[in-house]
Amino acid sequence: QAGFDPRRLLATQVNNWGPRFGFAWHAGAKTVVRGGYGIFYSRYPIQYLLQTVAVNPPFAGTFTYSQAIASGVPALTLSAPYSNSGSASVSPAGIQQNFALPYNQQFNFTIDRELGWNTTVTLSYIGNKGTHLFRSINANSAYINPVTNAVVRSYSAAYGTSTINFRESNGDSIYNAMNLELRHRFYKHLIFQGNWAWAKGIDDVGQNVQSALIDAQNLGRDRANSDYVRRHTVNINGVYDLPVGRNQPLLANMPRAIDEVFGGWKAGAIWHYATGRFLTPACASAGGLSNTRPDVVYGIQANLNADRRTANEWFNPAGFACVPANDPITGLPRFGNAGRNTIIGPGTNYMDGNIAKVIPLGSERRTLTLRVEAFNLLNHPNYANPNVTISTATTVATITSVLRPMREVQFVARFAF
Repeated sequence: QAGFDPRRLLATQVNNWGPRFGFAWHAGAKTVVRGGYGIFYSRYPIQYLLQTVAVNPPFAGTFTYSQAIASGVPALTLSAPYSNSGSASVSPAGIQQNFALPYNQQFNFTIDRELGWNTTVTLSYIGNKGTHLFRSINANSAYINPVTNAVVRSYSAAYGTSTINFRESNGDSIYNAMNLELRHRFYKHLIFQGNWAWAKGIDDVGQNVQSALIDAQNLGRDRANSDYVRRHTVNINGVYDLPVGRNQPLLANMPRAIDEVFGGWKAGAIWHYATGRFLTPACASAGGLSNTRPDVVYGIQANLNADRRTANEWFNPAGFACVPANDPITGLPRFGNAGRNTIIGPGTNYMDGNIAKVIPLGSERRTLTLRVEAFNLLNHPNYANPNVTISTATTVATITSVLRPMREVQFVARFAF
């Protein structure tokens, strides 16, 4: 009756092919050029399939019956278990008939250049395009009939205002990034590596496939900066053999006893910096067409300059307003006009460091390692995301926790034998 193949719920796919291509070109004595392209498929997680198929009647559902007996005759019997006095609550789920496996086209282009002094620089372009990505809509969400201006739901006759969670595979994404890396192999007591990624990602899916998009009639409203992409990310790490002690440039002739204390130390550090993720404002209660997305207040910039952001006010909540039940101009309910992921969240900035020394104890098999480790060495606060619920006036835009603790120092002694 629904038009499906009786042997299967989804149409069979026969064109999921994934070619890969790569090349490397030695362009001179100190330069190498590389590139590649490939198509990679993902499977639909079984838990999502169970959430769409196994929750439908007769496999699942909540039904309430009210039994009554009049003059010794029951209103409900085994032969006639249904009655007008009963009620049923069903929130079905569905899946797109031509549901397709998602795939990513991954492509990159890299230039490596040797600079001398055991140092190499790499400049890369990295791209990723996602197609047929999973996403959900409420197929029974409210919308305005363009002819009658009435608030209607597509399946209200059968399911009232119940949510119909419908899974589709028509989402897409695009990711572009530049990556610059500098590597220094061990030379002059030093080894280090540093990289900087400058990236942008756009999608209309989000991280949580369970969350329905705001407007089932206009899915493009949720196309925005990707949840998971940080605009800038920097990582630098290195190890330095301190040139102090016997057979070293500094204090090479110190007595052996003093060398056991001051010689042979290594210092290492890792620094990580990343700009914040993108966040979506919301209201605590659903307004307009049963959604929590607020309005933008034009003329007021919600994102503050970096020097004005604090834990007490990370963004300006006056830049948003909750949607009224009915638009004061049209008199009709509507969705909030704020976009998805319009707030820039806190970034991360921390350095971990250590100094260590290995002391031989009579043989190579017996050693004592002494190490001092410091986490978040610069004692920089790394905030969690702020409260983005606009309607909570006392706590909106505030931050109450950190992602990493403040500076911690520990001393380690390790005996190996």
